[in-house]
Amino acid sequence: MDITTLAAAQESIKALFLLAKGATAAAVDHELKGRLIEIQGAILDTQSKLGDAQAERLELLHQVAVLREQVRQNEVAKAALDSYTLHEVEPGKYLYRYSNDEQTCVEHFACPSCNNAGKVTVLQSKKLGTQQFHYWCQTCKFALTVGPSDPPLPVRRSATPQRNW
Repeated sequence: MDITTLAAAQESIKALFLLAKGATAAAVDHELKGRLIEIQGAILDTQSKLGDAQAERLELLHQVAVLREQVRQNEVAKAALDSYTLHEVEPGKYLYRYSNDEQTCVEHFACPSCNNAGKVTVLQSKKLGTQQFHYWCQTCKFALTVGPSDPPLPVRRSATPQRNW
């Protein structure tokens, strides 16, 4: 039932109530008055139920609007998750890599833990040495170090002899 139908029904019931009230005032017979009062009571009860139905309808419309917004947000989140693919950065070490074909986007990695939880969190990175990178997630504290570490620097010996004085 839409709101216009409910409003029209409520107006019709209100008019019927006024007619019954007028008939009660004009009626001489006490038995007829008693029945008209019963009708008026039933009409008032029906009006009350109709008002409750309108309030329930408005509440349901509000719930539908909230659910539609949640569905829209879930679709946006799914689209964001779908733009990442699982990538093996090193044997046995996986990260999600942004896989959009646009040239305007910077290539980056996303956190696999957050991705499994249904959200996208871009990993922060820091270069350690010349070949090693450390990735971490500021949301869930995931961390991964990739690449070989630099060999230790050779110990430099001075060309001048040391004096022991």
